[in-house]
Amino acid sequence: MPAISALPKEERANAIQTILSERLEDRSVESILEMRDEVAQQFDAGIPIIPSALDLIDGQLAWREIAGAACWR
Repeated sequence: MPAISALPKEERANAIQTILSERLEDRSVESILEMRDEVAQQFDAGIPIIPSALDLIDGQLAWREIAGAACWR
């Protein structure tokens, strides 16, 4: 994430999209929470992709909570 912050503003959205294109389903909850915290802390919510990225991450976490021990994939 620090490397993304160093990019010019016009390149940040593509970099964030690339990171989030990794399959969230394959990450642990702890890893997803860390990613969410980094995105929320390091990027301005005024960048259009940031609220969408946080919604995507929150959605993945919600699906896991709803599914509980069931297979959610």
